[in-house]
Amino acid sequence: MVADVPQSKQALILLKALSYDANLRPRAGGRLVLGALYTDAATKRRAARMNEEFDGLAARVQGMLLNTSLIEFSTPEALAQAISDQGIDVLYVPSGLDAQILAIRGVARQTHVLSIGAEPGYVSSGLSLGVFTVDGKIQIVLNEAAASASGASFQGEILDLALRVK
Repeated sequence: MVADVPQSKQALILLKALSYDANLRPRAGGRLVLGALYTDAATKRRAARMNEEFDGLAARVQGMLLNTSLIEFSTPEALAQAISDQGIDVLYVPSGLDAQILAIRGVARQTHVLSIGAEPGYVSSGLSLGVFTVDGKIQIVLNEAAASASGASFQGEILDLALRVK
């Protein structure tokens, strides 16, 4: 797996994938907010770029308009507070946050927030899903255990289409 899918395609595919989460609407409470994490200037640029892609789609998922936010990751406690304060339902984790993945995974599970990883290793380390190139084709990669631990319940054809990792 390689993380070379353009962010514009990732955003489109990820929004489609989110529509298959049977628990998304109840968790989101009618308002869907995606928070993109960053720790420094480089990861902030990546996070902001992905938010721009999501915002550019002006998409609705399960009838809810998607809103985006940037969240600086400093500590797990601060992240949990930001999720609560901003009503975050989905976390996007850009490349460059390798050292924080385990902490992010823990907070995502604790707060029942779905996590999206920009790197294949992030999904295999316990984030919920990502979009990568596998054997030359763009593929949704789903960590079912991580998604379930975060309160998600993916249903339907996504389970047939996604590459599932543990």
